[in-house]
Amino acid sequence: DFANILMINPKTAHTVKTISRRNEESKNAFEEKISKHISGWILKKKNVFHSANMCTDDRFAKSLFRGAAPMAIFGAPLWSEGRIIGTLVVGKSDLDSKQAEDEKKLLEDFAAVIAPFLHNTQALQSYFESPTDTNTLRAKYAQAGLLGSDKSFVEMLHAVEAAARCDV
Repeated sequence: DFANILMINPKTAHTVKTISRRNEESKNAFEEKISKHISGWILKKKNVFHSANMCTDDRFAKSLFRGAAPMAIFGAPLWSEGRIIGTLVVGKSDLDSKQAEDEKKLLEDFAAVIAPFLHNTQALQSYFESPTDTNTLRAKYAQAGLLGSDKSFVEMLHAVEAAARCDV
């Protein structure tokens, strides 16, 4: 019913990006809360997560998911170069546990395949982050006749500054 990828900076453990997708028919308003808590569990335990029914899972406070539709939840850490760079959490309303172990293994294998690609994306992102503050950039480029203060202009200045640092 839903899938969530949480990408973190391995050095700071801060969230870099969250990508969520849900089935149009999914009516569970708790998906974001579930993903947040499951991701926290995965990051803390550094292990794969499975719950046949989140609403009755003893690892979490009984009141945490009160009112949520029963869901089977699977989660896996995204490992790259020996570090966790994020989590992958999926939920489904079908509580049939006959294939749970196979689904858990499939998710773990899928996480292993996609993690290096996501890590590469994070590494590329660092090339486009400008360490120069906005006022300094505006002053620098004003000397060259480039004047402006709207958001898109400032973003362009940051991109130009980041591109100038790249050795491509």
